[in-house]
This record gives sequence, structure tokens and C-alpha cells, in this order.
Amino acid sequence: GTHPSRRPTGRAPGRIRVTALKIARGNDRRTAEEFARETNVTLSTEGGRCRIQVRYPQRRQVKVGLWEMMSGEYEFPGVEVRLTLEVPRSLPINLRSTSGDLLTQEMAGRQELDTTSGEIEVNEAGGPVRATTTSGDVRVSARGWARLRSVSGSLLADAVGGPLDAHTTSGELVVRVAEDSLDLGTVSGDIRVHRAPRGIVASTTSGQIETREAAGVVRLSTSSGDVDVRLVEPLARVEVTSSSGDISARLAGGLRCDVELRTSNGTLDTSVPLDVRTMS
Repeated sequence: GTHPSRRPTGRAPGRIRVTALKIARGNDRRTAEEFARETNVTLSTEGGRCRIQVRYPQRRQVKVGLWEMMSGEYEFPGVEVRLTLEVPRSLPINLRSTSGDLLTQEMAGRQELDTTSGEIEVNEAGGPVRATTTSGDVRVSARGWARLRSVSGSLLADAVGGPLDAHTTSGELVVRVAEDSLDLGTVSGDIRVHRAPRGIVASTTSGQIETREAAGVVRLSTSSGDVDVRLVEPLARVEVTSSSGDISARLAGGLRCDVELRTSNGTLDTSVPLDVRTMS
């Protein structure tokens, strides 16, 4: 299978340097050498864009004896190519892979990364980041805004300086350090946010939501799961809902607000002094 790993490092000003590593496997040396020889890496420039293409060996018939398969010592032939790119730090990059991981390090320009089956990792990005994968995890640290998507995988934002838009179908969503607004969503998975100083909108169908520190406009909703949120100043508006689960809202000291509590089937408890206006 393919496993392209692209790592722009920005060590060659004004130039793009590409290194390709072939890893061929086979039950014997001759077969492995044939697969490596038939795997070609080509580089071309089209309209100011650098295009790198890997051509793998075409379909081949491999004869394997029953005894070899049952012994567990036979290794089916295959080849893997790992690509390393060194580009100028400020160069906008657009990386696409069908089956492979994508990794970038300390890029200052805009980044767009797409892979069908693989993981994406973006470290210390200076510009905006858009990362999409069908099956794989995404991990990002960026000083600008970020838009993250995954169908089957977890999303992890180590540190994001701009607005964050992150959604996954099946996986956990974790935000550690955020400086701007958050728009988060997952169908089947938990959402955990350490800090949301400028507002958060988060929803999950089957999972829990935990926010240790939230301010601004806060909207949290889950169909089947618990919600645990700590609210701090400056606070604009808060809406927390759960169809089937417990809600725990903790208010920072000195926080003044109007509170409206409703439940269809459950208990309402409060440990802070309230001036009750209506109750039913």
C-alpha cells in the first residue's frame, strides 16, 4: 500500500527539495528488487505548481504454495514510498494523498491538506490551515484559523490562535489551547475543551461535552450524554441542552446572570444563592 509522508521543513530558501525513499518487501530479494525498480517517482512543474507523482507496479500474479501460506513465513510483495519535501516557509502548500499520512512543520503560509486514508499532523503553522481526511486522525497547532474535518477519526487541536471549525463523524474532539471562537461537532464521540475564551458552539449526538473554562457566547448540546461546563467572565449568553443526560454548570465566583432551568424527567439542583422569580 501507499504511505506518502510529506514534511515541508523550509530549509532551502527559494528552492524545493524532494527526497523519495522506497521501501520494498518480498519473500525473496529478487522480488523485492523488481518491485522497487518498477516504482517510479517523477517531478514536474505545471502552471507554477510542483507536481510529484508515484507510479507503483501494475497488477502481477504471485504464486504462493499452500504450505508457505500456512507456515506464516511468507511475506507478500509490496512497496511503500515516503516523500520528504523541503520548501520555503512562506510558500502556500496544497498536499493531497490517496492513501498516506501528511505531516508539516513550521510552515508560515496557507496550508490545505487532504488524504483519503491517512493521518494529518500540522505543527506550528503560521498561516491558516484546512485539513480533511476520510479515515484518520488530525492533529494541529496553528497561530491562525483552522478548519478540520474527518469522517472516521479523532480531531486534536493543541493550540489554535484563530477561529477553529472542527467536525468529525466518529471520533473524539479535543481542544487544548484556543484563543478565539470554537465551532465543534461530532456525531459519535466526546468533546473536551480546556479553554474557550471567546465563545463556543459544540454539539454531539452520542457523547459527552466537557469545557473547563468558557466565556462569551456558549451553546452546548448533546442528544445522549452528559455536559460539564465551567462559565467565566465575560459572559454573553449560555444555552446548554441534553435530551438524555446530566448537565453540570459551574459558575465562576462573582458571576451575575439570569438562570433558567428546565427538565422533562429529572432533578434540578443548585448550590448558589438564587432570587427565584418563577418555578413550576
